[in-house]
Amino acid sequence: MTETNPDALQNICITLFKNNQTIILQEGTDYRIEVRGGNGQWYEYIYTVLAKNFADDGVYRLTFYSEDAAGNIAENTLDTALPNLTRALRAVLSPRTKGVSRAIRPLPMMACRL
Repeated sequence: MTETNPDALQNICITLFKNNQTIILQEGTDYRIEVRGGNGQWYEYIYTVLAKNFADDGVYRLTFYSEDAAGNIAENTLDTALPNLTRALRAVLSPRTKGVSRAIRPLPMMACRL
């Protein structure tokens, strides 16, 4: 997922809802963020949630929450059911795959409070 913002982000929270569990993901362990821009340019945050988070069969929902330096809050929920996500992740991770075209549809906003 990619987020673009004119200001730097101060608070970021990614929550994984897996069946009946709620898991607050940890940067560096469960997901990575690549930051581009700054210095007068808009910031671009590229979130990569690691495939290990989706190892088991189940229904998953991801919630992305961020707050920028100006105090603006952005929330977004991505919702999908396995096995479609598992197949997409396996295809993306496979060295033999040239490209995968899968869409994860955004759903209504959902809060992740820090």
